[in-house]
Amino acid sequence: MPEAAARNKRFAGKRLLWHLAGMKNRALLLSFCFGLLACSPKPTTATEDPLVEDDAASTDGDATGDGSTGTDVATCMSAGCPCTANSDCNSKLCATKGGVQVCVSCIATNGGVEKCDGLDNNCNGLTDESTCPGDGHCLLGFCDGTTNKCHMEPAPDQSSCDDGNACTIADKCATGACAGTLASCDDGNPCTSEDCAPAVGCQFLAVDATCTDNDACTIADACAGTTCAGIGKDCTDGNPCTTDSCGGGVCLSQANTDACDDGDGCTSGDVCANQVCAGIAGCQDGDPCTLDACDAGKKTCTHAPKTGWQAPLCTGCAPGFTGADCSTCTDASKTWPDC
Repeated sequence: MPEAAARNKRFAGKRLLWHLAGMKNRALLLSFCFGLLACSPKPTTATEDPLVEDDAASTDGDATGDGSTGTDVATCMSAGCPCTANSDCNSKLCATKGGVQVCVSCIATNGGVEKCDGLDNNCNGLTDESTCPGDGHCLLGFCDGTTNKCHMEPAPDQSSCDDGNACTIADKCATGACAGTLASCDDGNPCTSEDCAPAVGCQFLAVDATCTDNDACTIADACAGTTCAGIGKDCTDGNPCTTDSCGGGVCLSQANTDACDDGDGCTSGDVCANQVCAGIAGCQDGDPCTLDACDAGKKTCTHAPKTGWQAPLCTGCAPGFTGADCSTCTDASKTWPDC
């Protein structure tokens, strides 16, 4: 009887291990215990078996089925442990990896693309993330974990947004809608017309109109293209001895010292002084054989040849002439200047 009891105990242990391992792991167990009768049971612990994780170990309390509390048999149920069904794993997920069924923490679904279904479809440890996009403006997308459907909720009021209208500024969200303040297209230019197109924004077109260039020294202001311009005010006073300009709408004349012409042929070296043009009086031409004089009526100089004087220096009378100014003929029968 003692021998039969031992044999029954060995058979009971064998049956339990056979059931736990499954068909695909029986060859491994058989290699561990070659020959059922030669494999004697011995106490085992989770730390002694490389397939067992301490926090995943479990025992049945009665491995033999005879009511005794003999040897406990531990089971590996963590990720990477062999399995035949989902129930064999702590994660309740048994999958084929590398040709062997093992426990896994996650099985990708939906082609590994996350969707709103309450599952971690891409096995990244998150559920239903980035599955429900909003409208890109003032509606935010959310996945309803109860219905597994996407829905949208308004973004917080005053959130920045873009209403797609180039004619608005400072766009903000308000109760789920994006809107901005109408932009001003007034450029302050009287030579343009202002318009706004939502696709491009403000547009400015040239107009033909009178205007003011805000320059008091111009007159007849008018638009030329998109620019207002006038004609410069004429401040010329006709005096060559003043430099004329305009300031604040008032004509200004400043004296100069430019060369000029006083219109008097009997003067030379004309120059401006105190806004007056004047020259040096005198008609001397530097020729000793001419009589220099000024024709006051015509304001021109005359240079008549000296008759009766001996050229080229004219320091004395020519033959046939006599007197202080050589104006007397030496032949009394002749009359000057035909001496």
